[in-house]
Amino acid sequence: AVVSLKTIQHFPSGGYARRWFADVGASGARRAVLQFCGPCDGGDEKLRCQHREGKEDPFSGARCFMTEEAVVAELGKGWSVSWVHFEHLPKKMDYCNIWAGFVLA
Repeated sequence: AVVSLKTIQHFPSGGYARRWFADVGASGARRAVLQFCGPCDGGDEKLRCQHREGKEDPFSGARCFMTEEAVVAELGKGWSVSWVHFEHLPKKMDYCNIWAGFVLA
């Protein structure tokens, strides 16, 4: 089975996101393709969720930010990153859209 999801960054809280990742990690799927928001340089930011507001803010609303390493940690033992692609956002935002593939060994 392959799990694919694009809207992780809209999860309502860190607790919800962590439970979702743990469920995917334990689902029996051996591959996951996920799109989320995180630092463009890879950074060391862990999973962080917050509510943001503003007309000019493309991240307005409930928003979770994370690195691919944070996703691996939340998926659980045996998961690793197989590929990653960063898309820089307009308006010189300091976050990117990140697409990443994960595999279970």
